[in-house]
Amino acid sequence: MSSAPLGDANLLAAAVKRDPEIDCGVLFQYCDLREIYGPLEYLNVALQYDDLPYRKWSSPLDFNEIGIDGLTPHEACALQLGWELAGGNTTRDRGDMSVAELIELGESETEDRELVVWRWGFMASYEGEIDTAKYSKDQILTILFP
Repeated sequence: MSSAPLGDANLLAAAVKRDPEIDCGVLFQYCDLREIYGPLEYLNVALQYDDLPYRKWSSPLDFNEIGIDGLTPHEACALQLGWELAGGNTTRDRGDMSVAELIELGESETEDRELVVWRWGFMASYEGEIDTAKYSKDQILTILFP
């Protein structure tokens, strides 16, 4: 393909537009965690976005609806993770756990597994490394503009 030189930002925008599932916050957080700063590396991560070790919550909590909207962002994230993890625990019903217990579970798990937790999901920061040199710029152009 012959094309006028496209700026790297335009290529990244094209990659994001190509896959509407890409959450740029997650993409940039992953790159920051892995100390990925080169434009070609960013593009490689964007094209392999589905392989990022990010997981959305299976049942996001609505803190306003359940009457605990005064939590700090850290507490809210820890509570959500605790709720998520307790949902997979068959020895105790998460509905019987207090908010403090769920926050403590989330904080403990975050530290033990080195998780990065956001309001809408979490990432195992040292799991599933993306190959940032998988595609050359020419290959990226062919993928984005077939």
